[in-house]
Amino acid sequence: MQLRMEFADASAYKSASQKIRVLTESWVQAWAYCPACGTSINKAPNNQPVLDFSCPNCGEGCELKSKKTSFGAKIVDGAYANLRYRSSTSW
Repeated sequence: MQLRMEFADASAYKSASQKIRVLTESWVQAWAYCPACGTSINKAPNNQPVLDFSCPNCGEGCELKSKKTSFGAKIVDGAYANLRYRSSTSW
């Protein structure tokens, strides 16, 4: 696993948060593995509530959280109702 992030082209975006999203999504797509089974994960279609990546092997899904600065004590999730729904149903 490559821990050093390679910089994807985010020059089309003006917002720092959008640039960070593009960079981190690119890194996860290239290097991250499913936490459940270890298979490489795939990016989910855009605008899926509480789902950014999914495993083609076991179907496990995950959400990527990124920000420009260090994370604090909490990671804010604006889609709590969707998270609860996804947690109570099968993916």
